[in-house]
Amino acid sequence: MTYITCPLCGDAASNRTPAGFNGLVMRCYSCRDYDVSGPALEKLQGLRVTERLEVLREARELAPIGTRPSITMALKARQDDGS
Repeated sequence: MTYITCPLCGDAASNRTPAGFNGLVMRCYSCRDYDVSGPALEKLQGLRVTERLEVLREARELAPIGTRPSITMALKARQDDGS
């Protein structure tokens, strides 16, 4: 496990990404557990912190109970459309 800066909020986080996963699997003190695909991560880096956290909020709402929220390009596109 590697400790890095959370790409969503900037707090300390642990990188729990398994080998071969295209993206990040994170555990952040503030954001909690989530994963983000590589392409979505690239798009998120251009957003303000408040916008990134809004994407995470929607991912949490869409995640089935008991599962880790996942941020993908499809979710990011929904945010861009205002859906």
